[in-house]
Amino acid sequence: MMMRAIHVAMAIGVMGLAADSVQGAVRGQDDVGPEIRVINNYTSSVQVYVEDAQGKLHALGRVRHSDLKVLVVPQEIARRGEFRVKVFPSAPLWAATSYGKGIRTGDLSLEEHDTVNFWVEPDLTASIVEVMRH
Repeated sequence: MMMRAIHVAMAIGVMGLAADSVQGAVRGQDDVGPEIRVINNYTSSVQVYVEDAQGKLHALGRVRHSDLKVLVVPQEIARRGEFRVKVFPSAPLWAATSYGKGIRTGDLSLEEHDTVNFWVEPDLTASIVEVMRH
């Protein structure tokens, strides 16, 4: 009986620690904007940028070949108005795919919980963008 009470007390303690860490993670995300989910089926890594309403490029991150990455648009950029997502292959300079080709979305105006799914295909012109509003 005593052993069972110890196990219950330990479980409650672990649950309490987990709740604190989750609350801590959520509290720090006040300045988080819309998500950009990039599914990279291209032949090399790609670099993802956001172009803000003033035309300035902001790097969000790199996505490796055959990988999925969730990137977040900073809320300060999303609040400025419409923006575009731009994706450029980041192949080595000597590769045939490194001639400045890239793709972009049209103008987007997203809220904090909206999501953009961006499938980057081997033929860049066949890439797909899906906007999910929440």
